[in-house]
Amino acid sequence: MKKLLVVLFFLGLANAVQAAEPIRKDLVYAPSPVDNPLRGFVPFQGNYGNRFPHSMEYLALPLNRLMVGPQSFLFEENLDSALDEIASRGHQAVLRLYLDYPKKQTGVPKYLIDAGLKMTRYAAHGGGLSPDYEDERLYEALETFVTAFGKRYDGDARIGFITIGLIGFWGEWHTYPHVDWFPSTKNQNRVLHAYAKTFRKTKLLMRQPMADGPKLPIGYHDDSFAFSTLPTKGWHFLSVMKRQNTLDAWKTKSIGGELRPELQADIWKPTSADVQKRYDQCVELTHCSWLINQHVFSYRREGKERDLALQAARELGYELHVSRFELTPSSSGRRLTGDVYVENRGVAPFPYDWPVELRLQSQGKTLADWTTDWKLSELLPGKATKPTWRFEATLKNGLPARFQIELRVKGPLNNAPPLCFANKEQQADGWLRLASGS
Repeated sequence: MKKLLVVLFFLGLANAVQAAEPIRKDLVYAPSPVDNPLRGFVPFQGNYGNRFPHSMEYLALPLNRLMVGPQSFLFEENLDSALDEIASRGHQAVLRLYLDYPKKQTGVPKYLIDAGLKMTRYAAHGGGLSPDYEDERLYEALETFVTAFGKRYDGDARIGFITIGLIGFWGEWHTYPHVDWFPSTKNQNRVLHAYAKTFRKTKLLMRQPMADGPKLPIGYHDDSFAFSTLPTKGWHFLSVMKRQNTLDAWKTKSIGGELRPELQADIWKPTSADVQKRYDQCVELTHCSWLINQHVFSYRREGKERDLALQAARELGYELHVSRFELTPSSSGRRLTGDVYVENRGVAPFPYDWPVELRLQSQGKTLADWTTDWKLSELLPGKATKPTWRFEATLKNGLPARFQIELRVKGPLNNAPPLCFANKEQQADGWLRLASGS
């Protein structure tokens, strides 16, 4: 339990209570919004209006749009503009950079190709050009880029998650069926360690645990979700996670991915109950927080199909519910102890420690507000059988007869919808009313 000590001085308060009665209040559950931050279904970058609620957009860029020379970058021209556009809609980005994206032009910087980096043409997955993943010049470039990238963007409020990308087809860390093209473990580690060294705040994810990945603060993304997720074959996502002893990684690292594209069109139809059941199992076992699911944004769902899609999105990630609040005044009424019981009804913790704030109001005026040191990321799924958070406050004139004590989580984007608790008492402006007196 986290405890906060606060000394508050309220001057000239009328009707102060010198011996206030204890408050023991059970708060009422209500589903939180589908577009709560950092969870749910994610479309590719674009303005989809209100077609389906979401808080993030997926942005995939070729490296050569950002790196044009050994020390020459176009961050402002080609990345900031895209991040600003996404943020203007109150959303955060899930970002990936790539070198090789089948059916698209190469993402390898031109200066490397001009210097003689070998490029191999292939027909698989629609065709493309694969760079030589053992060329030293490539890794010197990647390490230089990631260092500059992290220096500029680590902790950027416009970015929710970064998938490591860069290596393999689509930046998904595989070159199947050309498995002999894949980089050595040494070179894999050069990319992983460059990211982990430079990005200390923004959450990172990689395709699956390999090389030194399990030792680093890097989560995972299953880009074939609900198709090759369950451990029925050795190469499936959860089979690999089990072999690498990373099944509990979700407790401290983020899990995301993409709903298998071939499933997206029909999975929420009433006739697809078996696939929906498999989806539910995958969410439960992976503790996934977000999934790219372009089809629900490209084509409007109606009726039962839309309801099922909304419910599926709501299953992902965290759902924080304040189940109980207790306020205990001292005999004089000048010292207060507040206990907040918070339970996570979702499948994963909230990924960041955004500030948790409290405020005391009376008759429409804020008498005091303060920021706690409470950690959202520590709230694992489960019921709250004892106080999760505690604050202690000293009030010079005691607690007013009329008051409200409220709590909120302050997100980094001012124009984004607030994080809402799963409570009937949750207000639209982000504040959750814990208790009141009148």
